[in-house]
Amino acid sequence: TYAVTSPSLGNPNNYLKDLKVNGTTVSGFSYNDYEYDITLPAGTKSINVAATKINGNASISGDGNITIGSDKKTVNVVVTAQNGRTRTYTLNITRTQASEDDIVDISTIMNKSGVKYNDKYIFGIYENTNINSLVDNVEKVSELASASIKDKNGNTKNSGVFKTGDVVTISNSKDSVSYTVLIYGDINGDGVIDKLDYLAVLRHYYNYAKLSGVYKDAADANHDGKIDKLDYLAILRDYYGYAKISH
Repeated sequence: TYAVTSPSLGNPNNYLKDLKVNGTTVSGFSYNDYEYDITLPAGTKSINVAATKINGNASISGDGNITIGSDKKTVNVVVTAQNGRTRTYTLNITRTQASEDDIVDISTIMNKSGVKYNDKYIFGIYENTNINSLVDNVEKVSELASASIKDKNGNTKNSGVFKTGDVVTISNSKDSVSYTVLIYGDINGDGVIDKLDYLAVLRHYYNYAKLSGVYKDAADANHDGKIDKLDYLAILRDYYGYAKISH
């Protein structure tokens, strides 16, 4: 006795009608060719892959906005027919190497970033400043320039606001430099200036709990090189809206 398997129901067509990268049909595209080599300029950070199916009952996955995080990447666009059978179209992506003439110095990138900086810190940032303000400014300098941000625990931040203790890494595709974020008055690194911060100044001043590193520097709210009651008062004035701390 032999078991009889019913054929899968639905249309079997799992071909693409068109495959585009950044709005242009892939060179040499044919519905029955399934692998293509794509070359992108140095510094390309993302592409848009748009796929058009022949049969309206099929579904597509793997298309859309694709992040290009390395010089070699494979993108698989999978077409699933109504009957469940799949067909894969593969894009082998190569990002060209940058020439020395294309690379912008880190110092030049930082000078155009919209923030102040020294060899340790990024400062000149007010509370509630969105991290994308810096990222956007850096990426405008050069296609090869990028900024990545991690919180004080080493977790990547893709959104939100700057906080004291965040670490910003600026890259130009050849070199990278990391800076710690310093927001004067944000002593506990929660991104806001409030009562917890001026209490931290008092605890430090009276030797109950000593601050260190960037958090100690953030406590010097009046920038006079020492932490005392004047800093406590500066934070109070900022918190109650009488006078903002100079950043």
